Amino acid sequence: MGFPASPGNSDEHIELERRFAVFCQKPAPSYSTTAISGCWERLSALVGRDDVVVIDSLSHASMIDATILASAGRRFRPYKHNDMEDLESHLRAAQKDRKGGILVITEGVFGMKGNLAKLPEICRLKEKYGARLFVDDAHGFGVMGEGGRGTGEHLGVQAGIDLYFGTFAKAFAAIGGVTAGERDVVEWVRYNARTNVFAKALPLVYVRTV
Repeated sequence: MGFPASPGNSDEHIELERRFAVFCQKPAPSYSTTAISGCWERLSALVGRDDVVVIDSLSHASMIDATILASAGRRFRPYKHNDMEDLESHLRAAQKDRKGGILVITEGVFGMKGNLAKLPEICRLKEKYGARLFVDDAHGFGVMGEGGRGTGEHLGVQAGIDLYFGTFAKAFAAIGGVTAGERDVVEWVRYNARTNVFAKALPLVYVRTV
């Protein structure tokens, strides 16, 4: 695929990514060895000094921690859980003071409550304010939507999700996870995520299991 590979990468790893590109309906996927490292590495590579993260306040702890680490305590805005008016107020403020990009983060299915993110409305708002959307769909991946393709597929907005994350640790009964999105974004993450560059590849036994 033309991307740098973690030590231990193989043709089977590359084939797994090809399969998940089709499954997630995105041009390019990238796997991670654990779900938590997947969150950390994506955000650490994607969020710069002038960027703003707007995150649902009930997002998983791994996403909140990753947001704090990626933002270095500077520019992130938690919005009230599933409150679209509050989300829009944060997006409006972020756009007004904008120096870089705006990244909206939400879960697809919220692990602590079991309810769904209002993804159609979130997609509309992120388009309105020129933001990008990262969906952690750990609890919807393999369960929701046609063929288990996730909450975005279930709600008919998978195309509007810029980065889609699913874990293998739940419905797939394995370890690791996959993030799928546009090829240039995934390529950037591969070259700039330290947990990708300096970690081993997903163990082959799990590649074959998934």
